[in-house]
Amino acid sequence: MQAQTTILPQTSATKYEVREFRDVSYRTYRAELRILRLQLLLLQEWVVEQGKRVAIVLEGRDAAGKGSTASGITHYLNPKFANIVEQGIPTAKQMRNWLGTHYNQLPVGGNITVFDRSWYSRALIQHDYAPWIVIESDNKHQARLNVFHYILNHFEYDGKNLSLESIEPHTNGRYLTDMIVDGVLFKDMDPDQVEVLERILMHE
Repeated sequence: MQAQTTILPQTSATKYEVREFRDVSYRTYRAELRILRLQLLLLQEWVVEQGKRVAIVLEGRDAAGKGSTASGITHYLNPKFANIVEQGIPTAKQMRNWLGTHYNQLPVGGNITVFDRSWYSRALIQHDYAPWIVIESDNKHQARLNVFHYILNHFEYDGKNLSLESIEPHTNGRYLTDMIVDGVLFKDMDPDQVEVLERILMHE
């Protein structure tokens, strides 16, 4: 009896960069960040409605900005449907069952989970099949925008708009407001963000 062999295609890491994000001013960065955070809210609304499971793994050297990027992704999301898993040093038991440990931490339907590192990264990084996406992080503002844009670009959710309109600085005079959800304070939200968050709350 001959065993079947599955041959995975060989891949290499791909660099992801939105050229328009290069050397943006702080004001433009904040404007684009606000738009991308609204898009993340729309993505979460779609994930909740469709019962999708989204897992995001952030890897990188020390001080690359993994923790702040993970926090940035979930900052305005409804915490009932989104969480961050920060990986510490694995125990001896966990070292014997890498995938089993992570399986229990994977998101359930309607949830987004961001992994701040993963214990089994070496097994993936040093494997022939490792389609990692590389995002330069020397400029933390640019890196954060690129990460958000990459995530959003890979989902077809209702209301998707990645037109980069804020790259042309503008002001619209809209008011900002604060909102408390499940004991979490969301600050400086514009009306669009508040509207989406309120719709997500309807699913509770």
